[in-house]
Amino acid sequence: MALPPAFWYLLRTRDTAGSRALRTVTRPTADALLTAALDGTRELRAAVARELPDVTDPVLVAAVVAVARRAAGVESAAAPCTGASPSSPRHRRCRRAGPRPTPSSSPPSSVSSRTGPATGGGAPRTPPCRRR
Repeated sequence: MALPPAFWYLLRTRDTAGSRALRTVTRPTADALLTAALDGTRELRAAVARELPDVTDPVLVAAVVAVARRAAGVESAAAPCTGASPSSPRHRRCRRAGPRPTPSSSPPSSVSSRTGPATGGGAPRTPPCRRR
C-alpha cells in the first residue's frame, strides 16, 4: 500500500543535519538523554540541545523528547523487575526465574497443574515482574 500523492510532502526531510545526527547517536548520548528524561522535561530539552546540537527543527526536537520520555517511562517501569535504580541509564532485561527447560522428545503425558494447558505442561511458568 502506498501513501497517496496528496501526502507526499510529509515525506520530505525536515532537518537534514538533524536527521544525520540522529542516525549516528552513540550509547553515551542515548544514556545522557535517558538520564535527563528521568530528571524532567526542562532538563531533557537542555540535554537534546547540548547532546544533539544539529537537531534544530522544533518538530524533530519534540519527537526526540517524546521518544526519550517514553524510554524513561519504560526504564522506570522495569526498575522493580530488574532491581535496578530507575535513574540508571542502562536498560536491563528481566531474567528468567530458574534454569531454562530442556526440550522433551515426547509430549507430556498429562498437562502439569503447575504450568497449565497453555504451555502443554512443557515449560515452567516464569513469575511476572512485580511492581513495588
